[in-house]
Amino acid sequence: MKAHDFIQKDIGFDNIADYGIIIESKPILESILSLNYEFEVISSYHLDYDWYFLNHKGCRVVFAVSQGAPMVVDLAERFVSSGVKKVVRLGTTGALVESVKLGEYVIAYAAIKDEGTSGFYIQKESPAIADMDFVLSITRGLREKGHVVNNGIVWSTDGRWKETDDSIRLRIHDGAVSTDMESSALFSFGINKRIPVASISVLSDEIYNSEGDKKGLSDKEIWFGKVLPKMRECFSCIIELFAKNE
Repeated sequence: MKAHDFIQKDIGFDNIADYGIIIESKPILESILSLNYEFEVISSYHLDYDWYFLNHKGCRVVFAVSQGAPMVVDLAERFVSSGVKKVVRLGTTGALVESVKLGEYVIAYAAIKDEGTSGFYIQKESPAIADMDFVLSITRGLREKGHVVNNGIVWSTDGRWKETDDSIRLRIHDGAVSTDMESSALFSFGINKRIPVASISVLSDEIYNSEGDKKGLSDKEIWFGKVLPKMRECFSCIIELFAKNE
C-alpha cells in the first residue's frame, strides 16, 4: 500500500476524490482492506485517522473511519472540502422490529433525530431525509446481487446505552425499524450542503430482543459470520455503482 501525494486545502485536500465513504469502525475497515483493490494511504497531521484512496475505473473514492454523529459529520465536511460530491456511511444497526433480520441490510429513507449534531444543519422541526435517488440506486444494486435490503425509518441517538424499553416502544410506534448513532445527522448535513447522502447498515444485533440496560451487543459469531462479510460485499457494490456514475 503506497502513500498518495496530496495538497492540503482548508480542512481537507485539493480535489482528491469524487465520492466519500464513512466506515463505522476499524475492524470493518480492516476487513475491507482485505479486498482485492489497490488502496493508497492519505495521512496528515490534522486527520483523526488516515484516509484511504482508491481509483477504480477512473472513479476516485476516499474512505476513512468515524463513529458518532459529530465525528461522522466532521469527516463528511472534510470530504466535501476535498471535492467529494456524494457521501455514504457504512456501519451497523440494531433491529427494533422482528421483520428485519441479523445480517440483512437497512438503507434508511429518513431518520428520527435524537442526537445533537443535526440542529447545526437543519431546523429542529425539519425532517432528516436521505437522497432518494441515491438510496434507490444502492438498494437496487444490492438486491440485484441477491441481498435482502430493508428500507424505512431509523432512529439515530446519542445515548448508546440509554435505549430504554419505553423509548424503544415510542420509536417503534413512530415507525422506526432500527437504530444507529449517525444517520439523522448525516442526512441533515446532506440537506444543508445540497449533496446526495445515504446510510447503509448491516443488522448486527436485536435491540427489541435484548434484556437489561445494555442493549445492542453483537454476538461474536454474528459479527464474523454475517456482519463483516456483508460489509465487504456492500463496499464492492458501492464502488461498482460509483464507477457507473450512479
